[in-house]
Amino acid sequence: MAFTDRYIKLPVKIVDRKMQEMIGDTESEDSFIMINPFEILKYRPSWDNDDKDQSEITCMTDKNGDTTLIYLTIAEFEKVLNEFQR
Repeated sequence: MAFTDRYIKLPVKIVDRKMQEMIGDTESEDSFIMINPFEILKYRPSWDNDDKDQSEITCMTDKNGDTTLIYLTIAEFEKVLNEFQR
């Protein structure tokens, strides 16, 4: 097993908060985060304030207390976690 096999890839959005505060609104950039699924402390349904439809996404907190918005529904997020290392 390679070291990187311990991580799963999850979709996130990158926002320049400094620019957002200065001009009020900025575009977000689609990106991803690689996480160790064994470091997840909790997760819950949430939404993004910039999404006018307020589609469901997942708010994940890791054991260090960092919170990340994952752009998957709870069902999609749980499927990715359950399929990890199969």
